[in-house]
Amino acid sequence: MVAMSERQLAVVVQIARIATEDLELRPMLERVVGAVRDAFGWEFVAYASLDKEGGRFVCDAVSSELPSEIHVGYVRPLGYGVVGRVLQTGEPLLIDDVATCQSYVATIVGTRSELCVPVRHRGELLGIINAESLRVGAFSGYLEVLQTVADQVAGAIAGGRLHQELTRRADLLELMSRISRTALQSDQLDEVLQSICAFVRERFDLDFCSILLSGSADALVAATSARDPAAEMEHGVVWSTTRGIVGRAFRSGEIQFVADVTRDPDYVMVNTAVAAELAIPVRHHDRMLGVMNIEAASVDALSPGNRQMLIALADQVAGAIHLATVNRKLGETLTLAADNSAQLAHANERLRIANEKLERLSTVDGLTGIANRRQFDSALRQEWRRARRRAHPIALLLVDIDHFKGYNDGYGHIAGDDCLRRVAATLERTLTRAGDIVARYGGEEFAVLLPETELDEAARTAALLHEAVRALRLPHRHAVGRDVVSVCVGCASVQPNPGIGPNDLVDRADKALYVAKLAGRDCIRTYVAT
Repeated sequence: MVAMSERQLAVVVQIARIATEDLELRPMLERVVGAVRDAFGWEFVAYASLDKEGGRFVCDAVSSELPSEIHVGYVRPLGYGVVGRVLQTGEPLLIDDVATCQSYVATIVGTRSELCVPVRHRGELLGIINAESLRVGAFSGYLEVLQTVADQVAGAIAGGRLHQELTRRADLLELMSRISRTALQSDQLDEVLQSICAFVRERFDLDFCSILLSGSADALVAATSARDPAAEMEHGVVWSTTRGIVGRAFRSGEIQFVADVTRDPDYVMVNTAVAAELAIPVRHHDRMLGVMNIEAASVDALSPGNRQMLIALADQVAGAIHLATVNRKLGETLTLAADNSAQLAHANERLRIANEKLERLSTVDGLTGIANRRQFDSALRQEWRRARRRAHPIALLLVDIDHFKGYNDGYGHIAGDDCLRRVAATLERTLTRAGDIVARYGGEEFAVLLPETELDEAARTAALLHEAVRALRLPHRHAVGRDVVSVCVGCASVQPNPGIGPNDLVDRADKALYVAKLAGRDCIRTYVAT
């Protein structure tokens, strides 16, 4: 194995920094492929993700100085070209001369050599980084470098996916809360359904959304919202349960997703712009209430993530229908029995408690039970404003479990999750001041926010946390030179002023943590300005 040159190592460090600066996947990937192309002078670099369920790969970022048919959103089946081959085999492929490779598919005129490496995180194949050049043998000696870059990017992609999932869940909780509030605002069921349809259509950028309730044994009555008023069904229109994809969903009681309506024999064309349809049965307990029907001009609007959210919302719609029905009945009998007023108050209280629980869930890490990244970001902004207003320092510790991948691989994911929970509980228990916050920052990394704290005091707190984790005596035989689980800590403290912001504090703590890792881990390092 040829050792990386100082220049190549500098590029890897640059990529590692880029990968930790932004939780948004696409901007991060665009910066990475651009940095790789600029650093090595290659004509083309791209990242493509694996869509295992769809049996395809999708280009998520590309940097090219030459005309190419490859663009963000470019999709091809697995097995297509060099990229498809690497995604099928999971093995890197270096081609000094593409004329000798049967798998090569030309996308850039004049390409002579290609290097494609897989991107993996904890054994899971996420995608590939692909580079092409007009020069024969342009990638000789660069396989290890690009594999190292892929390793750096893999963790960031996994973190970004986790961030997206947490954001998606927070959005879903917010949407559910919105629908619940809509249901409470009126006891008129038609009005509630119309509001929900309009809200869902606008929120997901759909062409059409309708809620069809069972009006009799063989008919559904619609509440609708359409992007094009001319395509909107008349409110209250009766739709047969034997007709279309909607009728099929009602009869079967199963979700119907049609990616291309032109290929479905049951599709009934109302709007020629529609390309995809999703029909979701709406149930309250075991009772079939109707169907929530969604139509879009592009199948991308009904992505797997959006479908999951819409399916969850359909359950919430069932509750809203039930709640609106209850509210209507309560309104009709309010003057007849004071007991009905208590029932409504009880329903509202339960909804308030449920909304409070939803709010708490959106700020707590589901695995460890401590604050999540979203709550940390909010606390950092708030404490930064307070520190700047009061002219107080603010400190940050970034804590990383040493060799956690080896622990996770060696003892298994269940033990790894338990390790994360115990370390998180120890960090939280060791902090003694009421204003200090510990949060799961991502993966095996934790952030500790210390308001009104100078650097020397932050270092003392870091030492307490470091020793508290070692005192757990969690066995770790899967890392060279280790016998128990340990952590390394990066410390930084700043006095807020107009020239710096919260991200500068995070960057300094991250640089200190990086130095601690280079020093062999199981240690503490503080940021010292050069």
